[in-house]
Amino acid sequence: MRLLPARVATSGIFGLNGFVLGMWVVHIPVIKDRTGVEDHQLGLLLLVLGVAAWIGMQAAGPLVDRFGSRAVVVTAMVAMGLALPLPGLAQDQLGLAAAVIVLGATNGFVDVAQNAHAVQVEQHWGHPIMSSFHAFFSAGGLVASLSGGALLALKVGAPVALAGGGIVTIATALALRPLLLPPEPHHDAPTRCVRRAGRHGPAGWC
Repeated sequence: MRLLPARVATSGIFGLNGFVLGMWVVHIPVIKDRTGVEDHQLGLLLLVLGVAAWIGMQAAGPLVDRFGSRAVVVTAMVAMGLALPLPGLAQDQLGLAAAVIVLGATNGFVDVAQNAHAVQVEQHWGHPIMSSFHAFFSAGGLVASLSGGALLALKVGAPVALAGGGIVTIATALALRPLLLPPEPHHDAPTRCVRRAGRHGPAGWC
């Protein structure tokens, strides 16, 4: 079993998750102006994103238990990459709400599956390493803030910037898939273990 490549790949998945959310956050002011969303509506949209993520988490647990975390996390990360450009394409409040729901739900799937896989890697590693995975989530957000800010300074439109971020996310997730651990006989740790493991991220669940 190649544990070091699996640890690197799992760290990369956490980083991608932070990167996608960071790219969305960096472009919120531009998207807000484009869609005509008021401040109070923006707060409601962020709440909707959180609720959608929570729903995605509830749906992800049984899928992880059945198919294993590798299949779910890669599929969910690809879906999250596809969802990233949607807020940038929204033309009004309703379109933005729909985009936020999709982005939040896919993030919920990724959150549960990435933590389940991290638990699997940690169990084989032999000592606690969960905090290092969470550090990569923060690092992904930092990369997004720097790259997203640079794109804004260059006056690259939100649709183009977010689409580019989505392509990077999908390509990286597919490249990392062969390095992740295969499912075990009973797949990965139950989702109750995932929730005890904790998660770094803006929503603060799981």
